[in-house]
Amino acid sequence: RSVLELTLRYFHLTFAFTQFHVQERGDETHIVLDDSGIPEALRQFVVERDSAAIVTVQRDLFSSGPGLFELHFSHPEPTYSRLYESFYGLHPTFNAADNRAIASTSTLAEPLPQANELALKAAEDQCKILLNKHTSRAGLAANVRDRLARSGAQMPGMSVLARELGMTQRTLRRRLLDEET
Repeated sequence: RSVLELTLRYFHLTFAFTQFHVQERGDETHIVLDDSGIPEALRQFVVERDSAAIVTVQRDLFSSGPGLFELHFSHPEPTYSRLYESFYGLHPTFNAADNRAIASTSTLAEPLPQANELALKAAEDQCKILLNKHTSRAGLAANVRDRLARSGAQMPGMSVLARELGMTQRTLRRRLLDEET
């Protein structure tokens, strides 16, 4: 559970595109994958990717398995749903109200076999440094990031961005490298 809390605290450092919300319901922990900010054409792919990441991390952390006993997806059942069963180890519910993974709260409360307070402190310190660097970024890199974020599924290429910013592609690349981006 503490790993989940740490993950949510530094969520902006992940590669997830959905937003995770955790809900405790008795002996169940619900991890909701909110896809409302994802363009419709990409939602199923992004939810599949992010839910697979949750399970992969849980498998790495828990020797007893991820402890998932239910999985719900808001998209229709795909023709390849047998691959879901093979990967997740259970048959998900499709056409659900939302996307959620339901795990056993007691399993999540188990101590991690590789837990180490010193390693945790070092990792959290590194996360703080990265998050501060990430959120304080300004200048051209921030401008480019904002333009890309507003583009949604129609992500412009380097030449289009350079033209919109009134510079050559080479200059854009050099200035982004100067900003360590």
